[in-house]
Amino acid sequence: LRKLLAVDGVIQWQDGKISLNQGRCWVDVWVFDKPTSQEDGRAMEHYKGPFLGSEEIPAWAEPRREQMRTSFIRFMNRHCDQIQSVGKVTEAIHLLERAIEADPLTEPLYQQLIPLLLAQGRQADARRYYQACIKANQRWGNGDLSPETLRLGQPLTQ
Repeated sequence: LRKLLAVDGVIQWQDGKISLNQGRCWVDVWVFDKPTSQEDGRAMEHYKGPFLGSEEIPAWAEPRREQMRTSFIRFMNRHCDQIQSVGKVTEAIHLLERAIEADPLTEPLYQQLIPLLLAQGRQADARRYYQACIKANQRWGNGDLSPETLRLGQPLTQ
């Protein structure tokens, strides 16, 4: 691995574990985890989607994927609430759309986006995002939407 990376000091062995040297490597996961990334609004820039992609991953990586997704959802909900509180609903919608594009399995973000779209009279867009949520959950999730999402979708399917 050291030869493949061709950079001295990147791989370190400490306490019986191999890891990357944080002083020599830039890893988006590490940046996303820093509190400053969450506080100054850069979390959106550093979250590139589900940890190790959308497909099936090893069991050891699942908790990390869910922890990152949960942190991202919390950040986005908080950030969009702040933006809406100063009347920038269109900006909040745009941010939520970008966030869902990065990680289509962020069901709580659909739950925040759909009512905003409906309040703006954008029923077709709300319906499109509801359908996207269903498809993403069928493809990568457990296939079951939460009762809250199903409730939001009822008027969109009639």
